[in-house]
Amino acid sequence: MYTILDYLKWRGDLTFEERELNNIDYLILSIISYFPFEKVIDNDKEVVTISELYNKMVDARVKETDFLLLDDAKLIRVLANCNRYKDLKLSNFVSSMNIDKEKQFAALVIHIPGNKIYVSYRGTDRSFVGWKEDFNMTYLDVVPSQVSALNYLNNLKINMFSKIYVGGHSKGGNLAIYAALHCDNRIKNKIKRVLNYDGPGFLKDITDSEEYKVMASRIYTYIPQTSIIGRLLNCHDRYYVVKSNQKLVWQHDYYSWQINVYDFVYDDDIDSNSVLMDNIISEWLETISLEEREQFVDLVYKLLLTTNVSSFTELDLKGIKGFKQVFKMLENINKNDKKIINKVATSFFKALKQNIFS
Repeated sequence: MYTILDYLKWRGDLTFEERELNNIDYLILSIISYFPFEKVIDNDKEVVTISELYNKMVDARVKETDFLLLDDAKLIRVLANCNRYKDLKLSNFVSSMNIDKEKQFAALVIHIPGNKIYVSYRGTDRSFVGWKEDFNMTYLDVVPSQVSALNYLNNLKINMFSKIYVGGHSKGGNLAIYAALHCDNRIKNKIKRVLNYDGPGFLKDITDSEEYKVMASRIYTYIPQTSIIGRLLNCHDRYYVVKSNQKLVWQHDYYSWQINVYDFVYDDDIDSNSVLMDNIISEWLETISLEEREQFVDLVYKLLLTTNVSSFTELDLKGIKGFKQVFKMLENINKNDKKIINKVATSFFKALKQNIFS
């Protein structure tokens, strides 16, 4: 089966003037925001092409492990050496990590021939604070990165652009939707598509809002057959199911998504595993109040911070020693914290049991 890297071998020689944007291109443009441009770009005024960005990373000896996925390091090399992508201009690089505000945010603008731009929002990285912010979505109406995504879009100078595309993978897809829903009309009127690749949904207040109804026809959501992340919370009514060569949560990896010459390989609908997991998680969350969700998420985050590292990458490097620290702290937590853990765990296993037996 073929992936986006194969697509670039087949069609990387064709510029965007020769072949218009297609569904695979939209995904690649979303992935670009994951590249570790912080290593070589230090201000949002700098404009570089993709080939220039790649050369900067080579000169700075950026390592494969600095990318979210190892294949991302391969992808940027391919993009920098194919006619379709190498001369695309990248601008407005912004990256912000704020532990106190529990925010992980990054975005950039990709310039497409024909006076078009693609606003690409980064999804969750491997930092603890990035994952903490994701889980905060289960009890907060708005999280800090959503506010940043909206401000970022509103502050763009868009007068010279005729069409705007907004998108992202994982949390990046959620940010793209949130920003498109609430941005100024001068920008909203130019948005042609909002691309969401397996991003989580929202609390009900947002999906029931008038802003959501107005933008709904321009939101395109793509999820793998066994989508788990993309089915969290109140997800999107209209979605396209892409075949993946992975299993369960590993289907979230965009390199596992199957493609043909110009498009994804689609399935009729999500599979029974995705439905099962969605039912379990939905029923589980319904039994836990917003306050209890917050207490539980804060507790897990606090336990992770006891390892004295700030990311899952660093935790992996500590090996079993890091996990021993977490379990040791877990044994010594107070009665109230134990009560929360027991409540959440009991609720989860009850939902698990009910759905499996049914």
